[in-house]
Amino acid sequence: MGKVKPAPQGAGKKDSQTSPSLRRSSRGTIAIEDNTIAGTPDADPLPGPSNLERRRIAATLPGSTTASGIKRPPPTGRKLSALAAHKRRLPTDATPGSIASAGRRQFSSPPQKEATKTPSQEPQMEGAKSPPIKGAPPMTVAEAQELGELARLNDDSTWALEGLSSGNGVAKQTSLATLAEIYASRRNRLALHSSSLGNDFLTGIGQLKIGDDPVLALGAAAILLLTTQIGGDPMVFAKEEISKLVVQILQVSSSLAPGAVPAPASRILRILHEASSLKIVPREASFNAPSVALGALSSSLDPQNCPAEIDKTKHTLRETGVLKAVAQLAADQSQALVDTSPTMETVQSLWRLERALVVLEHSCFALTENEIHLIEMEVSQGVPPMVVRMSLAQWMVQQIQTLSRQTVVSGLKKDCLRGLLAVLMNITHNNTSGCEKIVAFSALEIISYILSKICLGSPPYTRGVLQSADELKAWLDELNGCLGVLINCAEENRENRVRMRTMPLLGSSQETDSGAATAGGGAELSSGLVGILGRLISTVMSDSNDKSAAEGAHESSQPEEVTLDALQHGEGEAAASIVEVYAAILLGFLVEGDKKAQEEASTVLPGNSMDCVISAVQKCLHFYVTAGALTQRTEASLRALLASLVSDNA
Repeated sequence: MGKVKPAPQGAGKKDSQTSPSLRRSSRGTIAIEDNTIAGTPDADPLPGPSNLERRRIAATLPGSTTASGIKRPPPTGRKLSALAAHKRRLPTDATPGSIASAGRRQFSSPPQKEATKTPSQEPQMEGAKSPPIKGAPPMTVAEAQELGELARLNDDSTWALEGLSSGNGVAKQTSLATLAEIYASRRNRLALHSSSLGNDFLTGIGQLKIGDDPVLALGAAAILLLTTQIGGDPMVFAKEEISKLVVQILQVSSSLAPGAVPAPASRILRILHEASSLKIVPREASFNAPSVALGALSSSLDPQNCPAEIDKTKHTLRETGVLKAVAQLAADQSQALVDTSPTMETVQSLWRLERALVVLEHSCFALTENEIHLIEMEVSQGVPPMVVRMSLAQWMVQQIQTLSRQTVVSGLKKDCLRGLLAVLMNITHNNTSGCEKIVAFSALEIISYILSKICLGSPPYTRGVLQSADELKAWLDELNGCLGVLINCAEENRENRVRMRTMPLLGSSQETDSGAATAGGGAELSSGLVGILGRLISTVMSDSNDKSAAEGAHESSQPEEVTLDALQHGEGEAAASIVEVYAAILLGFLVEGDKKAQEEASTVLPGNSMDCVISAVQKCLHFYVTAGALTQRTEASLRALLASLVSDNA
């Protein structure tokens, strides 16, 4: 908490009065013992707070860190809340006793029957200190200030929530903008969620009916985005009313134009354009409410940030229709993947598509119910009356095929490719129905081709990862995605292994969308997937050995130092190791039981043998079993593969 400003001088002399007792009750609330002012028995008591304000004050805890930057009279019409007025009347030399006396004037109750005076109630000399209350610490100036701020925060929030529920049109927009400004402060978020008002706050937002109002949608999305930041509610999307609100936001079709923004929306955009929010949602996307909502969802589901109870959120997103709305929103953006003349609108559509895929990826990770839900889900494309419905799995395979036909895939398109592969990998892991569904849509051929294209490049436009270490580093995620999907399909069905081993990959006779042939790639592609996997393993191992030798020479002459570059380098090496292991496992599945295929692979592997493949499978099995990250089904499959490879190469 910041420094406490001293109260103004000249607070007025204290006549001989009875000092009321201001203490903390056993429940942590402020209890005030009302007494009649000594020397003026017939005087009317000073006006006290209303019953509503008493309940608010009793619900607050002194010492909470709060702040409210809104300078607006509370709904009661008073210029200051009772506690704020109490804070301003404190003298600079305030003592526990004098604070109690000041508090008496602000919280006096209706006259009561005069009770027998105790020593603590006897009139005291001016300037004398009140005796301390046994068992209760006195309230400090800082506590009084914070209590006043809490009361003002409660007033502001309650006023805005009332306007949100009973207002209409601009009144609702203004109230929502006020709530967003309140929630934008980290101190306010902490204060709200430390009291019962935090739940009322989110419940009030969840009951909002948006319709097609872009301002209301943007305000609600902004508040949901703020809940993912420090002091917010990490489980906000596990609340059913909030998830239903998200469905409304995702279905809003209109956006705000940057040049013509109404006043309430400009207040909301000011919050979204702060640095902390821009880390999640770029400035260009902040004018679109569904974009902001997708940013909030993806941030909330991020495995690096979310709590252990995230499965509850995933269940709620499925049951309330959020995942279906996200999938449909993704399908609505797919035209941007084929746009040959990208505009700012195209870029924003690609950003929404990538964020939607991230939400789908995280929501079905290690959750069978959501995997099945996505496998059975359908989306629609086109506009009436030319609307085509298809399964989500078929739509994703089609988008990968669209990208595979393009000469250059980079930027947001590359991110979308990674997202598509990640979702397919999740819904096919130990899932026979998922594998069968995507195989029926030629996923094996399409993904194998894009894997070979990443490895071999598209001369003369791009170099493949087999020719450039920089390309290998840039395409690690996409390589892992391709290999992961193909491994899942090979593990589930032996026929899929034969199909991948023998299928012809697209060569020089096939042309891209631009009409350019994959020149120079025909001979490489004709070797098939077995040859490409063998060369990929050799390239990754060679690159890893070169780096290890260089690092060994560097470490011998330089003291060890942990830097950000070193950590990022370590992450890159880990991803490269995963590529090596995945490629070895897939190659092992493809050549298992086929002596001719094993001989073909050995010709391009290090040492002209399958030893490196066997070693990689052993390391993978040992690591994941030790970490407890393998299902019994996968472990049994890998052990059977290892035994077969060892037997074939004995």
